[in-house]
Amino acid sequence: MKSKWLMILFSLLLIEIVGMCLVVPTESAKAKKEMGKTVEKQKSCSACHDDFTNILSAKHPPVKGNFLRVCMKCHAVQGKDMVKPNEFAAQLHRGHLKNPMNADCLDCHTWQPGRSFGLAGTTVTYGALSQEDLALIKKIFSSAVELDYLDARHVSKDITCAACHGKDILGESAVENSTCVGCHGPLEELITKTAPQDFPDRNPHKSHLGEINCTVCHTGHVKSKVYCLECHPKFAMTLP
Repeated sequence: MKSKWLMILFSLLLIEIVGMCLVVPTESAKAKKEMGKTVEKQKSCSACHDDFTNILSAKHPPVKGNFLRVCMKCHAVQGKDMVKPNEFAAQLHRGHLKNPMNADCLDCHTWQPGRSFGLAGTTVTYGALSQEDLALIKKIFSSAVELDYLDARHVSKDITCAACHGKDILGESAVENSTCVGCHGPLEELITKTAPQDFPDRNPHKSHLGEINCTVCHTGHVKSKVYCLECHPKFAMTLP
């Protein structure tokens, strides 16, 4: 009789444990689903815009839905020809980062610290960013929108970061001269264009130092300078 009651108690305990195991995952799955909906809402344009009617030009084809993934059907995230102006990306950043909006990067981007940084509605990743990296990206893009350095001049012409830095999202690698003359060259034309009438030997694009980096004068994220003046302070030379 004692063993019978022990078996009954054991069976009840087993049923309770199994029941708990079944309930917990269900609640967890529900919580994840609700969290997913919240994240999806945050990553969609509908968090700020009811529709695109007042945003897109009259010439733009009709758009069904207000998620970024809808835009990606026509607008490539990263084209092979990175020098080509990217009006879509440039206008998005100008519109969202310019004060007073000054939107947060994660309103449109997805981020897993140290693992990936991408665009909502796509599977593309721009690299692994730390918290510090993300703050730097925001600072750089805000500068390109608000200030008057070369980065801002390029973005105003729909030339985004990739045109100069390629896939290096942080822009840590030096910009090559070949990249600059790819848009602003060829070098021979630059030499002719910038040849001084009074002092032909003072041509910044035909330096007695030989080939020097364009970025010694033309800096993207800080104020540019005339490199020649560091040795020749009396020269009358200014940047255009």
